[in-house]
Amino acid sequence: MKKESYGINHMVGDVFYTEFIGHDLVKSILLLLKENKKEGGSGIYFNTINLLASQALELLPKSLIATSIFLNKNNDSPEEIYRAINKKLSCLNHDLDDIFDEAPELKKVLGIIKIERVNKK
Repeated sequence: MKKESYGINHMVGDVFYTEFIGHDLVKSILLLLKENKKEGGSGIYFNTINLLASQALELLPKSLIATSIFLNKNNDSPEEIYRAINKKLSCLNHDLDDIFDEAPELKKVLGIIKIERVNKK
């Protein structure tokens, strides 16, 4: 194996871990919403919930995109698969419009109709 080689098991682990983090963010959001309700809906967790939600909305579709690339390039070398995933995800950056355009099934299931920036500059 080459020095820069990236093993299949390692890559699968990275993709799974990314999805796992996304799921944990969602669990944290649900706990904070529950706590916020106990506080009478005071909104003290508003900023934290929004931050976690934006991270989860980015990580979960990116893990699906990486999984799709991995499955489509199953017969390629690990290096080629890694480069394809890295290239696709780095092109998407943090732009949720582009990310969800690459995962239209998820967008449909979540009922996302339109994505807008809150603080347009």
